[in-house]
Amino acid sequence: SSGINAEYGRVDWRRNTQYVNFAERDDMIVWFWEILDGYTQEELFTLLKFITGYSRVPHGGFAQFASISSSGPIKISRGNGTEENLPKSSVCFNLLLLPVYSSKEMLRDRLHTAMTYASVGFDQC
Repeated sequence: SSGINAEYGRVDWRRNTQYVNFAERDDMIVWFWEILDGYTQEELFTLLKFITGYSRVPHGGFAQFASISSSGPIKISRGNGTEENLPKSSVCFNLLLLPVYSSKEMLRDRLHTAMTYASVGFDQC
């Protein structure tokens, strides 16, 4: 199975992610990738499962998420709510919904909480 422990995997994930109501240069997106750069392989797999429902990368890399189901590629979208709200995901759409946070530390904390404790609350497709 494909792993994401190598730098290539992180680059591949980033290259194959789409943004909705965010630009790649927005602080939230820059912070997101900086946070992922510090993640262990286990944390990356936990986040991947939170977003997609898959705990491993498909054979052929992250681009394959666009073709293995009707969910499409991994997407990061601006979520509703305030910075008190946790990020949400919809595995039906490979979608991560991020409220706008005022700091990278807050994003790191909220993302960790969401993927660790809210991962049992996947949307039903």
